[in-house]
Amino acid sequence: MADAAYRKSATSQEELEETVAQTITMLRADIEKLKLEIAGKEAEAKTWDAKVAESKAKAAAATAKATELKANAAKGGITSITSGWKANLQVALLDGKLSSAEVTQLATAWATTADKVPFIIEFIAAEDQLRAARSHELAARNSERKAASLRSTDLIKLKERQIASAETNLSLGASQVDSLKDTRGTACAVRVWRLMV
Repeated sequence: MADAAYRKSATSQEELEETVAQTITMLRADIEKLKLEIAGKEAEAKTWDAKVAESKAKAAAATAKATELKANAAKGGITSITSGWKANLQVALLDGKLSSAEVTQLATAWATTADKVPFIIEFIAAEDQLRAARSHELAARNSERKAASLRSTDLIKLKERQIASAETNLSLGASQVDSLKDTRGTACAVRVWRLMV
């Protein structure tokens, strides 16, 4: 009985070794192919790296400009605006310029004096710069993700884990065969001893 169990286990182990060897060979070939694909995408990844740097530089410049504009607006006593003020300014600027009459109209609409209008305009421009900075920061993050996806080794790591798992299963199978071999040896020794007694 111990001999039959050992022989069956040994045969199964041989079949497992063959299957695992084929699987590991296939997985290693896949890994090499993936490495080549990743290397082939490096030029494109570097293009995205350049876009990251460009977007971050634009975000920093827009933030610096916003800081400067808000500081100038604060010198004129403007540290906040009402939500509708930007719409008023956009209407006044439809022709691309701001006449003195339009400045007076804006001052009236904003319930302020004409000398405060330039400071309000600077504050509005600062808010626009901050929105632009956020947009550039988002573009930088998106470009970083794109570059990272081109360099991703996640699939390689998965295949390496599959290889390790297959090797572990093979090792466990070999241990089981060894255990059955020991059991068979013990059973044979006991039988021989009994025959001798």
